[in-house]
Amino acid sequence: MEITKQNETFNLKDTTELYEMSGSASRDAAGSINIHINVNSVDGNRVGDCNYNKYGENETVNFSVSSSEENREALAVYGDAVVDSVLEYLKASN
Repeated sequence: MEITKQNETFNLKDTTELYEMSGSASRDAAGSINIHINVNSVDGNRVGDCNYNKYGENETVNFSVSSSEENREALAVYGDAVVDSVLEYLKASN
């Protein structure tokens, strides 16, 4: 009998003084990592989305932010912090 792990999926949730975030992360057997977060302000207004993709064992990554120009820089900083936290978790659970 052969048993192989193919994919892992994780749900993400965070609340700060400014944001409420929900999202997901996945990692496949080839090492690809996908992270997607949706961010709203604590009063319920949409701030934007962030996506991070790492392709297999390749060091190439894609990080994108979708938001108004007004929220772009703050969302990029917050999204990057979320991605760093998820990557650290995945590294520790490897």
